[in-house]
Amino acid sequence: MEKDYISAYEYEKNVNPDLTNIPFYEKNINDCNYGINIIDFSNVFNIAYKSTTPNLLASFIKLTKNDTIELNNTQFNEFNATSHLFYIINGKASIHVNDNDEQFVFSGDILINPCFSAVKIKNLGEDELQIYYINDSPLVNYLGSRAEKRIFKSAIYNNDFLITPFLI
Repeated sequence: MEKDYISAYEYEKNVNPDLTNIPFYEKNINDCNYGINIIDFSNVFNIAYKSTTPNLLASFIKLTKNDTIELNNTQFNEFNATSHLFYIINGKASIHVNDNDEQFVFSGDILINPCFSAVKIKNLGEDELQIYYINDSPLVNYLGSRAEKRIFKSAIYNNDFLITPFLI
């Protein structure tokens, strides 16, 4: 019997990809252009889809007064995600997901939403709308999957709830 015939590998070493160190990166939303500004290190990871870390894509969204942006999952892999988190840094907005009702969010609020076909965000305020947006599209794309089934309902955590200490 030949010695090289069978090789055995520990499970953990076999399923975890070799990862490159992620560079330290700092980005100020005030230095971003209007629209969506994706923080992309796909070249560091040598992959064909946008990625900030191996399992996360982070972005800033900036809109002027009365401006609107649409994020379309059917066209772009960067929105092919099972979970989307929108943190409203500044301003107030309406967020319309698929054919569901509009949700209204304000500075300090967090909207968490499952997969979507399209999201339309509109700046409702006089000031510039600033949003920090993250999703898990790099993980979904790595697995070769499509996020199509909504597993959970949308949730809004308003600023008052987030900063109020819990009493035990």
